[in-house]
Amino acid sequence: MANINTKSQRSASRRPIRRRVAHAVVPSHDNQFRPHLIRSHGIVFVIAVVLAMQFVYGVISGQSTDILGRESSIEVADLIDYTNRARAEEGLSPLVENQRLSQAASLKADDMFRYDYWAHTSPRGVTPWKWLQDVGYQYDQAGENLAKNYPTADSTVDAWMNSRTHRENIMNDKYSEVGFAVLDGTLEGRAATLVVAYYGAPEGSRMSIAGSQSEIGPSNATVYAAPVANSYGSPYAYFATALQSMTPAALWSIALLLAVSLIGLVAHHYRKYLPNAWHRSWRVHHGLYTFFGYVGLALLLIVATGGGQI
Repeated sequence: MANINTKSQRSASRRPIRRRVAHAVVPSHDNQFRPHLIRSHGIVFVIAVVLAMQFVYGVISGQSTDILGRESSIEVADLIDYTNRARAEEGLSPLVENQRLSQAASLKADDMFRYDYWAHTSPRGVTPWKWLQDVGYQYDQAGENLAKNYPTADSTVDAWMNSRTHRENIMNDKYSEVGFAVLDGTLEGRAATLVVAYYGAPEGSRMSIAGSQSEIGPSNATVYAAPVANSYGSPYAYFATALQSMTPAALWSIALLLAVSLIGLVAHHYRKYLPNAWHRSWRVHHGLYTFFGYVGLALLLIVATGGGQI
């Protein structure tokens, strides 16, 4: 008998919680067909949760506490690890880190910040092989990949692997060495994290950079310059790249916003049950407005935090 009472008490204690949850998300007579999450206090609560998720993730992951999480936390060792995992899946030998290649990558990233550009060739006409010459790296072939504003090493390598031209550099069986640089700074007036990768086959003077071929440089070097910056090709490509470059906190936030937007859409379906006075004002479409508002916030979050580019 004691066990039955205990279970009954537990069931009774859960009812208020279930009722509150139902009032928050389900249109019904009890909440006047206006779920609490689409009311003003609910909107404030959802936005507060979204901002808190960005902040907490930044603190836990060791990233910048910038509320939009713009700066990344990428380790060179992880870039090498994920690169070699991708090569191993194709039966290719692992790349070994070369300090001169890493130094050249650091010089290239620093130059992009200093002269405020995002390209393989600088506005001053400085080409990628210049940095290899500066550090004294001799090569038969060499390649350069660039990435900007990806939050993790795996998302950076994944983005390269999803681009045919960048993938070719990673999967080139002639390369045996690699160097990476990860630098934070300001590019085009915005905080940015740049990743520069140089791949090399020691000795010689032949080079390839992900992209279209052009003949430039000393010793008949062949350079392949990839389109960078905003060349996504389509809205789908833009959002695919943006989502790939976002932190888990941002992705969960978008999922929350879209879920609550659906609550607004469902509430709009029940608008005929709203108070009669509302039927003569804009409030009758409150659920629909809330739907578009939450979707707009989700898109804004994608634009604000999904700035990854290759």
